[in-house]
Amino acid sequence: MIPEEIQDIVQKLLERSRAREVNWVSSSDVGVTQVKGGEDFTVALPNYSVNVWKSHQDPAVRLAFYDDRGRTIMRAVTTPRDDNHPLMEELLELARRKALNVEGALDALRVALAQPGVIGEVKGSEGPASEEEIPF
Repeated sequence: MIPEEIQDIVQKLLERSRAREVNWVSSSDVGVTQVKGGEDFTVALPNYSVNVWKSHQDPAVRLAFYDDRGRTIMRAVTTPRDDNHPLMEELLELARRKALNVEGALDALRVALAQPGVIGEVKGSEGPASEEEIPF
């Protein structure tokens, strides 16, 4: 459930995220990971930060506000039973897409797939082995 006193903040954060105006990053990139084995994103604001995360084993979406000393200012947790859970799920998905640059990755994949010739490479390989390199 999202506490009433922060519903307006969550709504504004969602609106700004929809407009791609929130610079979400992967929490592990900035050392504030809340969950291992899940999705975890954060955005830094002047004097505060917002963290949204979800474990792969639990459908609850969690949100927390922290001050610049890392103290928890407010928390919210929604589960599928909560009316506002879809909003938190959407916020998490928007944060994920921004932090992982999903749109940029999809554009790059489209460009790569539009190129003629063979696509794909084997990591760590210099190409096919010559007959001299084959040991039998």
